[in-house]
Amino acid sequence: MADHLVLGHALITMVEPEPATVADYNRWYETDHFLSGVLTGPGAFAGRRWLAPRSLKAIRFPRESPIAQPLDTGSFIAVYWIEQGQLGAHCEWGFPEAARLAALGRMRSDRRHISTSYYDLVGVTARGERPVPAELALHYPYEGLVMVWTEAPADAAPDAHQAWAAGFRTALTTPDSAVGQVITFRPIDLPDPLPKMPGVIIGGDSTRDLLAHCCFVDGQYGRTWRDLSTVLRNAFPDDSSGAVVPLLVAPFIPSTAGTDAHLEELW
Repeated sequence: MADHLVLGHALITMVEPEPATVADYNRWYETDHFLSGVLTGPGAFAGRRWLAPRSLKAIRFPRESPIAQPLDTGSFIAVYWIEQGQLGAHCEWGFPEAARLAALGRMRSDRRHISTSYYDLVGVTARGERPVPAELALHYPYEGLVMVWTEAPADAAPDAHQAWAAGFRTALTTPDSAVGQVITFRPIDLPDPLPKMPGVIIGGDSTRDLLAHCCFVDGQYGRTWRDLSTVLRNAFPDDSSGAVVPLLVAPFIPSTAGTDAHLEELW
């Protein structure tokens, strides 16, 4: 039995706001929805918001992404940690709570969900002998996050994608790497039918072998992206037939709570 709270699940939501109302949207999300919509719920113990200026959107790949269509959509991403074994309780609270907030006029429609899902933890690999615990990854002041979504072919051997992911995490967290840790999750299917949750897309896809990797980066992107980009691209061979393929590789920087920092750089 663990002697501390254990990370077991995540909610990862990447959205595209309306440019005309982005400042109001940003203030609403950080002062209300980020807190009342997720973090006050059972089991949720950490959260952090990130954004992608146009300079970082320009280095996303692959060009034809099935997640971000077009590739420069998904300006904001919020990542939340949920305690192991508490996802059921969180969802039982969360869906009715979202409907209650909507009835109070505390939900906004000036955003488009690019990718929103709940996830189960698959594995963690961190750099160094005494790394930041995964449970504290959203509290630690990492200067960047690279989200990587991957898919294995339908005929892949059971657990092949998970084994590949372990090697991927190890390759990214070498002693001289800019990546402090990589946490891998698998999107989950939720019971059907779900209570109505206005404007939100939730759920995995049980017909596909998908994983999401949260790559937490130390150091400024201007100094680290060139080497990190090479490592990430080398993880996916040009001839991807029969291999794990990237669905989206997207870098983000932290948002600065209570400010409009970087909003003018999104588009």
